[in-house]
Amino acid sequence: SAKKLMSEVTNKNSDIQLQVVLENSNECCSPSSNELSQPIIDLEQNRDQNISFGCVRLNEYLQNHVKLGNTIIDFGSGPGHDLFMAARIVGKEGKAIGIDFTDVMIDEAKSVANQAGLTQVELVKASIDDVPLPNNTADFIISNCVINLAFNKQKVFDEAFRLLKPGGMLIDTDVISD
Repeated sequence: SAKKLMSEVTNKNSDIQLQVVLENSNECCSPSSNELSQPIIDLEQNRDQNISFGCVRLNEYLQNHVKLGNTIIDFGSGPGHDLFMAARIVGKEGKAIGIDFTDVMIDEAKSVANQAGLTQVELVKASIDDVPLPNNTADFIISNCVINLAFNKQKVFDEAFRLLKPGGMLIDTDVISD
């Protein structure tokens, strides 16, 4: 059944991401060094070195488009690397909202956000095709190699369109064939 498959995907995804963090393994779309196990709070000094489970370093895109006071949603925020980078750019005047469907990643991201004093970060446990946020919430939505994992990609894009403010932008790094 779809529910059983989703549960298996969730468990496997959590296991892989946790293994990457703890063992510094070389999984697809992850760093090959021990950077993940290090604190990622000092984003300002190491912008070019920041890593994520995604396939693309989003810092240049975020710096070129996101402004102080914006609201950004990160689809599949994982442990928060891209989300925290966005949070620094939007500042305390803005909001950075991470969406992830695994408890492990939500807990990890909350812990790091609290340690870093990133009060503009909010984390929501949800599937990216059914986000419990109001219409017209975000100026930007980022997805770094996550939409391609969704069962119903059209539903994800419909959800992104619903969540974006008029004139908002989806920054998607996925290769999608469906």
